[in-house]
Amino acid sequence: MVIVDYAFDTTTTTLAFTSPVSLSIPPQGTLTGDVHVTYTSDAQGNIVNGPATLDLLNLQSDLNINTMFLGQAVTITGPVEADLVDAVTGTLTGNQLSFNGAAGTFHGSGTITCGGALCASINLPAGQPKDFDGSASVPMPVLTVGSLHGSIAGIDFKVGALSILATLNFNASETSRTLPEPAGLALGAASLALMALARHRRV
Repeated sequence: MVIVDYAFDTTTTTLAFTSPVSLSIPPQGTLTGDVHVTYTSDAQGNIVNGPATLDLLNLQSDLNINTMFLGQAVTITGPVEADLVDAVTGTLTGNQLSFNGAAGTFHGSGTITCGGALCASINLPAGQPKDFDGSASVPMPVLTVGSLHGSIAGIDFKVGALSILATLNFNASETSRTLPEPAGLALGAASLALMALARHRRV
């Protein structure tokens, strides 16, 4: 197995909200994130077809939203983040990473400040930072491997009295790859065995 680390391309990755309003981050804020996938590999650490696991997918955003809701101007600012709660097992075939309909659960949290006349009506007192914390589960889509990219649709979080529906459209470039620790231990054991054999032959 080989672990591959990716980082979001911040110029092509967006968190697109479809309800209760339509907007995208960026440009209404910033978005960064990381992804880790464990792939089946050959002895040289090259990725090959076989079982694969999405170990981590997280995103961080600094909101700077200025929009209209129910005919009123509303602003929402503040830091938020979301993280994959549990690893999701899939299969790599060619350049397609499929999870066979398995769901991924994401935990979202942050502190946001609402501005505008409607804030109180959606349980977000105007000008007062408010913490939120929640989880959402969505079917994992087929992802394309090279740079890792895909769209995770139907992410639904509750913030105040609002149900916020979003889609993460991400493109993530590889930043590093490493062999898992058990492989390293096996290599170390093999090296020790060779050293012992060499000492035995010199005796």
